Amino acid sequence: MASNWKLCGICDYHQIITSSVVWCFECDEGLCGDCKEYHRISEETKDHEIAPIADNYKLPTDVLQVAQVCKIHDEKYELFCIKHDCLCCKKCVQIHTDCIDLTDINEIIKNVKTSNAFYEIEQTWLEVVENIKRISGNREDNLKWLENKKREIEAEHASELHAFLFIKQIEKDIAVEESVIKTDVLNQTKISCEINKSLQQLTAIIQKFGEINVSSDPCGLSIQKRKDRQAQIMVAPPTRIIDRLTVTLQKRITTEVSNVRGCSILPDGRMVFSSFSEQKVSVLKSDGSIDFEINNIGGTFDVVFIGNDCIAVTSSSFSNEINIIDIRKNKLRKTITVHSNNDGVA
Repeated sequence: MASNWKLCGICDYHQIITSSVVWCFECDEGLCGDCKEYHRISEETKDHEIAPIADNYKLPTDVLQVAQVCKIHDEKYELFCIKHDCLCCKKCVQIHTDCIDLTDINEIIKNVKTSNAFYEIEQTWLEVVENIKRISGNREDNLKWLENKKREIEAEHASELHAFLFIKQIEKDIAVEESVIKTDVLNQTKISCEINKSLQQLTAIIQKFGEINVSSDPCGLSIQKRKDRQAQIMVAPPTRIIDRLTVTLQKRITTEVSNVRGCSILPDGRMVFSSFSEQKVSVLKSDGSIDFEINNIGGTFDVVFIGNDCIAVTSSSFSNEINIIDIRKNKLRKTITVHSNNDGVA
């Protein structure tokens, strides 16, 4: 949104300062009362969407500063590239020649205010706040641990330190007494003090009592990410006409698995196939080679990725069970009895 949204854009172009009363989203500028009427009856602009300028005062500053024109070509955004997830102006098309998913932005933004995008953003922000609180708490615990460790070290070595300082003080006191005795007229007075040779050697060579070692180890705090648990598209792709769709064979993979009833693509590119007759689930790498298999789990029917590094495998009428398999540890996590036939799963 333009920075001078409080002023009428048309009047400002003619070097006339007039306050705007409405905002035109198509023209991306404010309009005063007179310009608004001309804008409303003009053939080119009569269908433009406008809103009271007072609504802008309710918007956060970050929203008002969002640019609606291309920063490179200084032209209005008109297209959206689904492949690169970015807005494009007409001149941007020159660098998106290989992109087949360039879509009219009006199709993309249709019903966006009622879409799942706002809910997802809100949940993501709440998640960020929660992670910051958890990090702050973890750092406070670490500081408390350091303080306690410091006290333990001080308590453990306090006696050695006091002994060392006491010895040094005795040496100073003896030196003073010896000087007094030497000047005394009574030569019979004697005083002596023999310091343990080990301590004398210690005080002569010691440079420091020890070292405080500071290490930095992983705290084990895991940061929660909503998108790791649930991959959802923030902007729903527009409805396409089926006659315009083209299908291209990308890759052919020989699974060597018979009677395949279900398949699923994992987020990391691996593929899962369920074999009903062989009673197993096969997980293949993206190149088609076997990653791992789970055997003897009954007649497997359909399979789907459910998040948290797990897949769910149905069994149709074979056992009326749904098996949950951990694809990170490559093992069966649990079995759920559903007391009914279960075929497809999504």
